[in-house]
Amino acid sequence: MNLIVDIGNTRSKFFLFDSKDKIIEKSIFMNQDEKKIEGYLKSIAFKKMIVSTTKKLPQFFSNYTFLELNNKTPIPIKINYATPKTLGSDRIALAVGAFTRFPNKNCLIIGTGTCITTNFIDEKATYQGGSIAPGLTLRLQSLHTFTDMLPLIEHKKDEKEFDLIGKSTKDSIKSGVFNGAFAEIDGIIYRYMQNYKDLTVILTGGDQEIFAKNLKSIIFANSNIQALGLNRILNYNV
Repeated sequence: MNLIVDIGNTRSKFFLFDSKDKIIEKSIFMNQDEKKIEGYLKSIAFKKMIVSTTKKLPQFFSNYTFLELNNKTPIPIKINYATPKTLGSDRIALAVGAFTRFPNKNCLIIGTGTCITTNFIDEKATYQGGSIAPGLTLRLQSLHTFTDMLPLIEHKKDEKEFDLIGKSTKDSIKSGVFNGAFAEIDGIIYRYMQNYKDLTVILTGGDQEIFAKNLKSIIFANSNIQALGLNRILNYNV
């Protein structure tokens, strides 16, 4: 079995893939729960492991042999990016995941985590780049941090609708942040569709459910597309 480890800014996700490249187990831990993560690693059996991380790995990872994804790791797609050394491993994995799930297609992958990223891979399996913007939580936090009077609003992942006209300061913030982000992503998707007629749009990340319920565009929501890409990269190298 392959163990896929995706360490983000706040959470660590673990996926076990079988020999047919199917996910048979998924576990999620908060990054600060290092003892739980260490215990989980000791409790499972796997043959190969790949790690994608935005942070320094805990010391106990040194007890294992694994492939760490970076800009020098061989991958099954081409990269057309002016600064490949600065390209995040998460964005690489998303592109490879889209290529694996939708080969020979123009794909726009939208990641909705701490940051909202767009990543475009064309039908010739070439990653062309995209965009990086603050995610929903960052937008809410920045309004509170950089003003004297605005409160900190926490969003719930099961929220479905956001009033266009806020009748209170709290609702006005939510209208600006959420409706603004939805319009932003809808606008980006529209512009890509103007340039690429056969475009597949993939939505993923921690806030994908909120966006999926509020975007006007036709999209595929897939929370495991990054893990799929990491598994493909692991098999490509080992």
